Amino acid sequence: MLQKELKAVAADWAGYAGDLIKMTNSPYHRLRAGGYRAILEVREGELLLLVLKIGPRGDLYK
Repeated sequence: MLQKELKAVAADWAGYAGDLIKMTNSPYHRLRAGGYRAILEVREGELLLLVLKIGPRGDLYK
């Protein structure tokens, strides 16, 4: 499920309609898919989606 969402974000960052938000006081974004989260760095103007961390919600932010 998360892999499908990451591919959708990579395919159309600006038009992605899923649960992707900019994290408060952070340069990163959070992608939510089911019980999992991915912390992403999105560099606009480049075709680059850097996944920094993936894991269950309870463990990801530690």
